[in-house]
Amino acid sequence: SRLHISRDRHQIFITFAEYDSSYIQYLNNTLPPNAPRSFLTMHEFGPWNTSVRSEMESIGGILLAIALRA
Repeated sequence: SRLHISRDRHQIFITFAEYDSSYIQYLNNTLPPNAPRSFLTMHEFGPWNTSVRSEMESIGGILLAIALRA
């Protein structure tokens, strides 16, 4: 899976993308012709408002946990 952190004005979002090796084959155009298509699944969390201190404390803890796990 992959992590993406994005911002839209005053809001922050965290998105996790999940995929398998078949999806990589699909992107590289090496998926066998009769194989079922594989998909990318995205899980979005948020928004957190950058103007609200409690929300920044909340997302700060989440981002710290992600960084420590990496």
